Amino acid sequence: MELATIFASAKVLKAIHSFATEESKIVVKEVAGNGAKALFHRLRPTDREKAAKQAVKLFAEEWYRELEDTTPFTSALPGYRDQLTELLAAATPDIAEWMNPETKEVDLGPIERIWSGIKGADLPEDFDWTQVGRNYSRAIRRYFRDDPNLRGAYDTVLHERTSEAAERIAAATERLAGPHRTLDLAVYSKFLIEKKCNTLQLATLHFSTYTVDRKVSLWNVFVLQSARESAPVVGIAPEILRKIREEGHISEPVDEMQASDLLKSYQSSPLRPILEIINNGHIPKRHIVVTGDPGAGKSALIKYLCLTWANSFKGPIPILIDLREYGKKQEGFLKFCESGLTFPSWDTSELDERLKAGEAALYLDGLDEIFTPATRHSVIEEIVTISGQYPQAQIVVTSRKVGYQPERLANAGFAHATLEDFDQSQIKEFLERWHRLAEDDESKRSQLRERLTRAIADSASIRELAGNPLLLTMMAILNRSQELPRNRVSLYRKASEVLLHDWDADRALQSTEKFDRDDKDRLLRDLAGEMQNAKGGLAGNLIERPLLIGRFKESLIQLGITDSHKSAIALVQQLEERNFIIASVGAGRFSFVHRTFLEYFCAAWFVERLGHKEGSQLYLSFDQLRDEVYGQHWKEEKWREVLRLIAGMVHETKAEELIQFLINQDGTNEGLANLMLAAGCLYEVRNRKAIQTTDTKLWNLLVQIAERSNPEDEPLGLFPDDKYDIRSAVMPWIALTWRGEEARKWFEKIAYSGPTVAVQIAAIEAVARGWENSPGTLSWLKDRAFSDDPRAGVSKAIEEVVRGWMDQPDILLWLKTLATQSKSDLARHTALMSLVQHWPKDPDLLSLLLEKAATDEEWFVRSGAIIALGAVAPVTLDLQQFLLHRFEVEVSEFVKNWIVIILGEKWSHQPEITLFLKDRARNDASEVVRKGARRILELTGVEEAEASTNVQVQR
Repeated sequence: MELATIFASAKVLKAIHSFATEESKIVVKEVAGNGAKALFHRLRPTDREKAAKQAVKLFAEEWYRELEDTTPFTSALPGYRDQLTELLAAATPDIAEWMNPETKEVDLGPIERIWSGIKGADLPEDFDWTQVGRNYSRAIRRYFRDDPNLRGAYDTVLHERTSEAAERIAAATERLAGPHRTLDLAVYSKFLIEKKCNTLQLATLHFSTYTVDRKVSLWNVFVLQSARESAPVVGIAPEILRKIREEGHISEPVDEMQASDLLKSYQSSPLRPILEIINNGHIPKRHIVVTGDPGAGKSALIKYLCLTWANSFKGPIPILIDLREYGKKQEGFLKFCESGLTFPSWDTSELDERLKAGEAALYLDGLDEIFTPATRHSVIEEIVTISGQYPQAQIVVTSRKVGYQPERLANAGFAHATLEDFDQSQIKEFLERWHRLAEDDESKRSQLRERLTRAIADSASIRELAGNPLLLTMMAILNRSQELPRNRVSLYRKASEVLLHDWDADRALQSTEKFDRDDKDRLLRDLAGEMQNAKGGLAGNLIERPLLIGRFKESLIQLGITDSHKSAIALVQQLEERNFIIASVGAGRFSFVHRTFLEYFCAAWFVERLGHKEGSQLYLSFDQLRDEVYGQHWKEEKWREVLRLIAGMVHETKAEELIQFLINQDGTNEGLANLMLAAGCLYEVRNRKAIQTTDTKLWNLLVQIAERSNPEDEPLGLFPDDKYDIRSAVMPWIALTWRGEEARKWFEKIAYSGPTVAVQIAAIEAVARGWENSPGTLSWLKDRAFSDDPRAGVSKAIEEVVRGWMDQPDILLWLKTLATQSKSDLARHTALMSLVQHWPKDPDLLSLLLEKAATDEEWFVRSGAIIALGAVAPVTLDLQQFLLHRFEVEVSEFVKNWIVIILGEKWSHQPEITLFLKDRARNDASEVVRKGARRILELTGVEEAEASTNVQVQR
């Protein structure tokens, strides 16, 4: 075989041996290490060489397999033997360092760049390096499953490194600790309130139309977000699979190896207040990662937690650390606290004591704002280490959803919660708080609040943005001076005016010529154009300082500004000192304050070029826009918002041409993304009547797709490697783009007769949100909620009723009736969870939960009732005795597992409960219960937890 010749070549063998043996040339970062790759260099020489050899072999096999798939066998490998040999000799260090049992993803970008520099190395057009990387990572994991010896070697060095890191941190703590002093809690509280946490971050928003004092503060306007928490992974049973299939998330059963991914993907996890998840979860002092979109209020949440302590002195003392700042030096979290960046007078020995006792909490804000991957991975390793050192301390980490990889922290015991957009009640609460504080005139306050509320209800564009707390704040500010525009392009234009208002660029330019809003607009259009042309393009909302200065300089020259270089530097310095629409993100990099504005100004840049004189450098013809911009980028997710906005900026006849162009593309291999993007573009067109023929054509195409009874080659996929169901994928686009009476009737029909449950659920959501203010919608949803059909999407109907109409006086009684009388266990469970989330203090709730926990015929409902009791019931002896009795008579191991967790959370300090938990950890007949008991013993710090685990292993 030709590969054997390559593996045996002296050049490749020498590269492997040299890399595996020359340890002295490898720099391994102390304490945290460089993530998984650093483990390779800790292996014994023989293990290291074996790992390197296997890594190269696995890579070459997957590389060859991709080549074989894209080129006939007879003409493939012989022509690349020398090139592949040269690649392996040059790239062995990069290839071998991925050899790790925990490898999830492999980025072959560096390998691809090495290949591109090899002479005669042109690969087939369809050759996909990303696919090679994906297959390589899977091959690595398969290999480690089959080679327990090498896996054991890696486990050994991982344990050694973790132990060394803990020892170094402990030693550093002792070394740094000076004379012990007691923290003045009153002084620290005042610092948090007045200096650190209570000021709204409104430097990016034009606030000059308000007379604002300190009454408009974070503490006064903060509205608690809702979040979804990942379900506990305790194994999977047929009952769970049935629930998930009934809700439409899978079409066929899956095996237990997929249970973790399945449960994380399961959308029936109830929405709960985020503070309930963080502070009153079922595992005390938990470590948790809170993720969310930009502007979702992650940092505001962390600061609110600090302010809650500062105003009450209840709970652990909060230590707020900005991870972007921390990542610049990485000297250890305790030393960072001592540096004065969190509070001027922290003492590390006191902090160490408080963290060990669970009397202090670490709030680590902005993991995503560490932009260097190696630094981010290193910080994650430090978080893992410190979470092991301080198991009793609450640790909350925040990160954006996009780009966050949960595996490492999840494996270290961190739970995850994802912030959701504001719902109608939260938007209403925010607007009430905002206008009550920001407007002194009561009549004007009511007028402005009602105008904005009406705009959100009437405009899908505004409603789409209003769920984001940052953008909702911007709308409230903009609403004071004018009504909000109804379409997105106009709304973004007005929003950008808000952000640009306070950018006093004239002061930086020191020019006699006025630098007005149009000039700022042009500057930002040019900048967005520069960013989309840069490496990475629209994938990242980021530009380096030298490039920003250069772009500003070019724009200022075109505007006739003198001394353009000096002026460009001055503008950038302004942005470093204060955020406007462009913000400094540290490390000499800048970004738009929200990706929405990068996309808006990028679209405006393309449209502006249509108006340039033909032959000029920036001229863009419409044919070029259609063929080169839309034609080249419609398949790319990162471009689709820009393409939609362009369609909203050009004349409707030109937009129609672009939509027709998209319809005519072959989207078979792209999940029909061309048709969904066409719908998105149509949504942006103001005068739809002018292009009615195209409108109707696209409607018919998408409706036909959604109604397909059994499309071949389009199975309903849940996992990343599966294809998704195109039918359910088109539903949100139909709901977004068509809001007429014909569309409503179709949605109501498809909610009953849709080919899959996922399509039916999407139709229910479309009716509930698209026609929320229409008569009959509420009664229609209530009918769906009481349906006996397990495919009726009853859970979704209940959630939508609560989301849109919870303020109506009869909804509470309606939910109680559902919880007790519905024949659907899904309906009873969802009704209970809704009551717990929205009416936790209702006087009837406790008795209802006790009844359902004891008598409901379905374990699914009983389990939900037990969980709810743990969240809302007072800690009493009666509750303890109730749970112990339920454990004795309960038949479901999953319900019993939750009883064990609640008992451990509430009463692990009581000797009799501790004995009960240890006995269950050793002797329970159910592996699910044994694991749950061992886990709660470990997390509550009960002694001999490890011993009980060892006993179980020996058994």
